[in-house]
Amino acid sequence: MHWNSLSKSYESEYIDDPEASATDVCDAMSDVARSNKTFGGFAAVLAQIIQLTRNVGADVPLMIIDIGTGSGDIPSAIVDWANRTGRICSVVAVDYLPQMLQLASGNVPESNKIALVQANASALPFQDKAFDIAVCALTFHHLSEDVCAAALKEMNRVTRMGFVVTDLRRDQISAHLVRLGLTLTRAHAMTLHDSAASVRRSFSPRELEKLISCAGTFSTRIGSHLYYRLTVTQDKTTKVHVRGDQMEIENTVYIRGPLGRIFELACAIQDWPAILPHYIDVKILESNEDGSRKLTTMAANRTDLLFPGAMFPVTWTSVQICDRIDHSIIFKHIGGIATGMWVRWILSEDSWGRGTKVTIAHSLKYGISVLNGAFAQQVVGKTFVSHIANQTLNTIKHIVEQEQLAKV
Repeated sequence: MHWNSLSKSYESEYIDDPEASATDVCDAMSDVARSNKTFGGFAAVLAQIIQLTRNVGADVPLMIIDIGTGSGDIPSAIVDWANRTGRICSVVAVDYLPQMLQLASGNVPESNKIALVQANASALPFQDKAFDIAVCALTFHHLSEDVCAAALKEMNRVTRMGFVVTDLRRDQISAHLVRLGLTLTRAHAMTLHDSAASVRRSFSPRELEKLISCAGTFSTRIGSHLYYRLTVTQDKTTKVHVRGDQMEIENTVYIRGPLGRIFELACAIQDWPAILPHYIDVKILESNEDGSRKLTTMAANRTDLLFPGAMFPVTWTSVQICDRIDHSIIFKHIGGIATGMWVRWILSEDSWGRGTKVTIAHSLKYGISVLNGAFAQQVVGKTFVSHIANQTLNTIKHIVEQEQLAKV
């Protein structure tokens, strides 16, 4: 056994006992809230929310669900962040235990931005895609593996952008760090007992990978915050996965501006070097009379590849077809590192009032099978294609939204 490993345990936590003293539970949950504030719990959640909403304008309302809300400290932190950054945000705070909802009702600020709902994490009483983001912090170690997998499925079902799960890392270092932090902050005796049990009930990164696999959720990544906090983030705004030998990537933004203007900017690739800083050159080799079909060579920089400011040029040849009736744009790569890749721009009015939804969908299957899989997904897909597509979408988003502001 590795020196840092810690055996899994399913010992009970006092706070989960229905007969536990209400005063003790209140004190213990106050310790959890203080720990979240002092030792990175809020920061771990907010960092991922900021990443998921990076392409969403501050004036676009966000709907977030917090699962296993406990004392309501996470929803309060989210609303505080939204107020500080000028965002419009509402949170539905869910817990299965009535005593936790009663505790949260006395802690959350009196406003219409946080609603409390009793519900089970594995069977949420909400419609598909009812929320932008789901959050679940320090809850999974209270649940069985089957319920955790079911909760991941539910978070995937009820969200449009993705979800954020944070919990403790199960190993010796994390156990000592948690104990030290709570001792220094003079935590309640219940908290000291339960914190040790929480770490032993928690997960290793490999165990979280198994949960994700059982749930069948896509576009998820496992990270950490201050080492002892593990994070699982699903990002539906950028999807990269392989089906068989075929890589598929989707990058999506919401733009507060007219669909027609976005379409024209996307079609006018000859103007891209002038308006997109990461594009080096675009040459039109052939074009039909109305410009709806072009044969072109293109060059763009993949920025910050090895260190901030680094530039790695990428060149390719493609055919572009613009359909002005359906407002769709198709590229077929016929030369370069992604030869054979199909790229489709999909524009639509967002039914949730977030503006125009713009998705760039990529599909690539190499003729040489060894190039598919990890090389196509990690090197071509994530490192180059997705990064350049995000730069393009975010720059067009900025141009269009600045134009709209200038008209006000």
